[in-house]
Amino acid sequence: MLNELTQNELMIAGLGSLGAANKFAASEVGATPTRLAALNRIPALPKAVQEALKNGDAQLAELNVYDTVPFKGHIADFFESSIKEEVGITNLDGGKFNQGEYAIITGIQIFYDADAGNTGLPKGLNFNTSVFPAALLNGNFKMIIDKNEAIPEQSVRVFHNGVAGYDTDKAFGLYILDNPKIIEPLKSFKLGIEAADDVPGFLKVMLRGVRVIAK
Repeated sequence: MLNELTQNELMIAGLGSLGAANKFAASEVGATPTRLAALNRIPALPKAVQEALKNGDAQLAELNVYDTVPFKGHIADFFESSIKEEVGITNLDGGKFNQGEYAIITGIQIFYDADAGNTGLPKGLNFNTSVFPAALLNGNFKMIIDKNEAIPEQSVRVFHNGVAGYDTDKAFGLYILDNPKIIEPLKSFKLGIEAADDVPGFLKVMLRGVRVIAK
């Protein structure tokens, strides 16, 4: 879904003039928390991209890219440069965004399916919201963007469903980034998960946020 930035969103993104009287009103615009987080990262984009958004020469589109891989023992690596777009498996070619597309990642979501009997690519698996196995839950993940460690090793538990009244209303398997990540056009990136022990089955990872697309 492509959409224009409203005047309030332009101000939140730092692309419009803010007077003292309307600063509070702009901060209260009814954007979702993830969209608001993405808007707040727009000042980190190149000046030319900011100007294109301000002038209407670029638009924001919803971002939801995914990749699906089998566990290889206790390792699962996503968005490798060798991947090819295939419905149900991945919607990204070569593990990179196209020329002119800037992605702002506000959340990462993972789904697990234990069907170890599937010897091919898992197009027929449900990836339902089953509890992660202990070996996965006790594992680590990290994200590399353009050979730099954008998200250092963290516990997979950040993806798990809320417990004891904490984060119980978030989508299953969703990790919302406090510091959204920017991926530039044609830059490689990779997300890796290392379980604490061998895990059968498959993982699907979704990157959520917005992307900037030139008209």
